[in-house]
Amino acid sequence: MSSELEYGERYCAFVDILGFRGLIGELGRGALSITELRDLLTTIHKTDGLSTQYWQTDFRTQSISDAVAISTNVTREGLTEILRALENLTLRLLNKGYFIRGGLVKGRLFHDENVVFGDALVDAYRLESEVALYPRIMATRAVWLDFEKYRAEGDDHSLDDWIKQSDDGPMFVHTLRATSQFAYRTKLENINLSPPERTSLDHITDLQNIIQEKLDESIDNPRYFQKVQWFAEYWNRSVPYGGKDFTSIQGPGLNETKWLVGADQPFHPLP
Repeated sequence: MSSELEYGERYCAFVDILGFRGLIGELGRGALSITELRDLLTTIHKTDGLSTQYWQTDFRTQSISDAVAISTNVTREGLTEILRALENLTLRLLNKGYFIRGGLVKGRLFHDENVVFGDALVDAYRLESEVALYPRIMATRAVWLDFEKYRAEGDDHSLDDWIKQSDDGPMFVHTLRATSQFAYRTKLENINLSPPERTSLDHITDLQNIIQEKLDESIDNPRYFQKVQWFAEYWNRSVPYGGKDFTSIQGPGLNETKWLVGADQPFHPLP
């Protein structure tokens, strides 16, 4: 097949580390080490574990400085894999104390083992840099329509809740979906937790503490505070709390969310 024939429609995501310029400044001041920055970039560029079905979805990645471009073919399986990859990447970087922002589109793209270019990459980059604003991965209307079509055609719930709508309009990838479902199931419905469940809940608590710490640290930087505040509100409405393991993230502008045992939906939409 010629390269021209490979310039066709694909799902494409462009994702980068929020506040990366500030990290470079910290490097110059000695507040961040070369090793820490290298490990951070290695995390966003590492694709092992992001996808599990390369042969079915034509899953491809390309590192671009502090960012990564990911693409798959335009199928239900392709969309599922790119959503899973974005969820895994979000949690990897959050575990290191960093947020990511990105755009997910459907459009024409050329992507092989060496280069990536095309309308889809330009659109995904524009969404990330000009529209997304907060630590979220926006999804275009075209992606949303495909998502709804695949959900309607499927006979399971594997895609449910994976794309949500935020209060300012845009659709975004629910990157806390698996975290929300696990915490809801184990905390609210399970009294006797197994050791692996206990370990996983402890890790979720650690992630929440990281978000609280980042929110507290950003009070002198209103623009960055607003971004962390959005993610903190998103976390509070996605992950159930109320017991000894979970207390809501506290800070200005954050709404109190009460969880009830037996609630039908573990996700409370943003107001």
